[in-house]
Amino acid sequence: MNTAHLLLIDDDSDDHLLLHTAVQRSRLPIELSYHDHRIDCRELHGLLTARSLILLDFNMPGRNGIDLLSSIRTDPNLKQQPVLIYSTTCQPESVRRAYAAGANAFLRKPDSFTDFIRLLGDLCSFWFQSCVLPPTGTAR
Repeated sequence: MNTAHLLLIDDDSDDHLLLHTAVQRSRLPIELSYHDHRIDCRELHGLLTARSLILLDFNMPGRNGIDLLSSIRTDPNLKQQPVLIYSTTCQPESVRRAYAAGANAFLRKPDSFTDFIRLLGDLCSFWFQSCVLPPTGTAR
């Protein structure tokens, strides 16, 4: 499998560290990059590759995940980019809002390190082996 790019957008540096460690221990071909919620769509577009997947935290201060997802979905160069919402908050209303804003999936943050590694394997298998992703940088 070719290297996949997972772009984590989260305000919590502990989540970044946990995911970074899980990527290393999993030995999966994943390149992980991390940005906080202040990233804008122009900067985001420059970071994506043909094998990129955005993992976006739902609960962030100020500009939350839904706000950023709405910006992504209105940007002609990003609107087809796969975005997965990632949260400890799995209330039905939060899930509904995420899908209504254009999320491709809503993931519950794992409770254990082992579950983080399992989630990474599942993400790689589904998104980078089973799915055909849209080309980057093409507006439709």
